Amino acid sequence: MVMEIASGRRSSRPRRRRGPRGGWAPLLGVAVVMALIAFRILPEDMLDSVLDEAGAGGGTLVVGGVTVTDGDTIRIAGERIRIENIDTPELGDGAECLAERRLADMAHSAAAAMFAEGGEVRVARSGEDQYGRTLARVSVGGRDFGRAMISAGYAEPWTGRRVDWCR
Repeated sequence: MVMEIASGRRSSRPRRRRGPRGGWAPLLGVAVVMALIAFRILPEDMLDSVLDEAGAGGGTLVVGGVTVTDGDTIRIAGERIRIENIDTPELGDGAECLAERRLADMAHSAAAAMFAEGGEVRVARSGEDQYGRTLARVSVGGRDFGRAMISAGYAEPWTGRRVDWCR
């Protein structure tokens, strides 16, 4: 039994340990879903759905305008932010072929539309890339922006290397 001295008095009550912030329920829920997926009881995309809901409120709330630079880069109050979980085709002279340039224009338009129709924008920063841009996960209206771009066919998951959009 742990004895505590508080305000000059002794307490014989055992000290209660508390779980992580927010309690154990969210962690337990994600663990159960992951176990069910591992045993092939639930489809794998169910985990994405659970994680989207759990992380929708994370990150810093953005107040003010978002400018879309290209499909995977935005600018907020002068800060250049590279969406860390996707790769989109390069605009203009960065494109290696006409097909990539056209895809890049579509990705840029789709990204701009998502932010324009949007809702609440949150940014979860994780570091910087080699060009000095902030790396971050971004959510728009509670939905992961990168996953939305992949689902719509305008982006590919980031693997550490550029996608060959001219193939």
